[in-house]
Amino acid sequence: EQAHKQLKNRGITDWIDIPYARGETNFKKQADIIKNSQADTLALFSTAKATEELFRQVGIDALANKRIFGVSYLGEISFRKFIKNNGIQVI
Repeated sequence: EQAHKQLKNRGITDWIDIPYARGETNFKKQADIIKNSQADTLALFSTAKATEELFRQVGIDALANKRIFGVSYLGEISFRKFIKNNGIQVI
């Protein structure tokens, strides 16, 4: 809710929420939504492990021109190594 509020405060009114269930490992549905969208930015409120698997299923090339930012869970060392090894920048 706070993310939505902040987006609205900044005049951003067009977004897609893509939820996932804790422990989920099949992100085909979510990956397809991302690949088929025209979104230029991804805001991630997910764990590092889930995000890493989502990125694999979306495909590294599909993330190349997107701005990506997320919460502190993405600061885990294993995730930072994953994005570095794949040339993905995440704030």
